[in-house]
Amino acid sequence: MQKTWFITGASRGFGRIWADAALKRGDRVTATARKLADVADLEERFGDAVLPLALDVTNSDQVQQVVQQAYAHFGSLDVLVNNAGASLFGATEEATDEQILGLFDTNYLGMVRVLRAALPFLRQQGSGHILGVSSGLGITALPLIGFYCATKWAVEALHESLAHEVRAFGLKVTLVEPGAYATDFGKSSQIADVLEPYAGFRKQFLTQLAEVEQGDPEATAEAILTLVDAENPPLRLGLGTSILPRARAAYAERVATWEPSHSIATLLAMTGLRVGELLALRWQDIDFDKGFFSVKQTVYEGHFDVPKSKRSKRTLLLGPVCAQILTSLRKPGVSPATLVFSTRNGSPLSRRNLLNRQLKPACKALGLTGANWHWLRHAHATLLDSVGAPLGTVQALLGHASSEVTREIYIGSVPENARVAVQNVEKLIGPKWTQVPDWPETRSTVIN
Repeated sequence: MQKTWFITGASRGFGRIWADAALKRGDRVTATARKLADVADLEERFGDAVLPLALDVTNSDQVQQVVQQAYAHFGSLDVLVNNAGASLFGATEEATDEQILGLFDTNYLGMVRVLRAALPFLRQQGSGHILGVSSGLGITALPLIGFYCATKWAVEALHESLAHEVRAFGLKVTLVEPGAYATDFGKSSQIADVLEPYAGFRKQFLTQLAEVEQGDPEATAEAILTLVDAENPPLRLGLGTSILPRARAAYAERVATWEPSHSIATLLAMTGLRVGELLALRWQDIDFDKGFFSVKQTVYEGHFDVPKSKRSKRTLLLGPVCAQILTSLRKPGVSPATLVFSTRNGSPLSRRNLLNRQLKPACKALGLTGANWHWLRHAHATLLDSVGAPLGTVQALLGHASSEVTREIYIGSVPENARVAVQNVEKLIGPKWTQVPDWPETRSTVIN
């Protein structure tokens, strides 16, 4: 079935390659570029099947006029390829305001202008496929082209949002994310004046950049044609061999950064451990097969010590939720003596860093207005008390030397912040805090 395309940035690179591919298979294309002369040759080759037009995507009035003219000329619009773009090379403090604003005006606002002009027609006809050309650099960023990467990250967010907004109108949206290809895209790149402190780094980076293996851009044409012919196209299409490995590595690193924050706060709330006890926990202290873990040490400012009282040295049941969290954190081949939570060099995490960098945001996620690990112990004790755990059991779980401490501080007077945490922890792990009918008085146990 013949399709009608509207392509911005069709003078060279991907825009030209995809326009050629569409026209060669019998589709109709409105091919636009800043200068009409750069796309005029297409009309000589393909005749009435192509409508070459001059378009500067930074000119709102011209965008409206050209889109309307294209729709009136062909009477339909099946594929909108938002491809026009530019680049900017320079460190964060090297680029000028004018250079940065100009880049965003083209790469981001230019796309928005084209979308605003085309969407009324697409909605009216109840069909159409929007291709927003992003980049592998819309997933991960590189130095010295951070501003270009930022425009592509913005493009990613824009189209992800757009996909939800227009689905009800029968419209499809795909982000096209090319990796490194041998196009002449660099011709449209501005280069910021170098500052002396960055001169050496710029030279080194450019040398590395020149050694990056680049794909054949012509090879992308078949993938794009297959994409626009798909009945249910994906939200994202990565082009090239570098996209998936880079994305996997980037998201694995992000998850590894996010996960400990959430895990530490959740484990504190669900086990009632003191911060020092959790930070001193080693993999050898956890028996996944038998479902127990032991509290043997505590750590304060990097120094290990035995727990503050004999009752603090205890063995706790490893419930399924905690087991799942700890299993997700355990890396293959890890030494049993390794700390569960540690710095990159294996040292225990600093309480201060833990509080400021990890526990505070995690506590906010649990509904706490501040970050106080005592409140998480309050939450744990309150949950146990609410399901009928005997005082002796709660005392044993928290590792208190005296049951009076348990009764007066952790059960008898629960701060409002801890009550909020209790509610949100319950939401996190489900309505059933425990399924165990009998609470042992003499044995420390955590049920979750």
